[in-house]
Amino acid sequence: MKVDISDIPEYKTFDDYPKGTVFVHKEHFPRYILNPFEIIRPEDPRYETALTGEQLEKLIANTS
Repeated sequence: MKVDISDIPEYKTFDDYPKGTVFVHKEHFPRYILNPFEIIRPEDPRYETALTGEQLEKLIANTS
């Protein structure tokens, strides 16, 4: 089970979840689409498939 920490109600603690639960933070960093170049924010449905900043840097480094 994966639970976003921001979704945990104030009256619950980590101990209220089953053993093996993975707690995550939502990513709030922009991502990128190259053609045409565009910055994608987390609320955009294309966010999941867009490049992370690290992926973009590696791609640029490999083409130089």
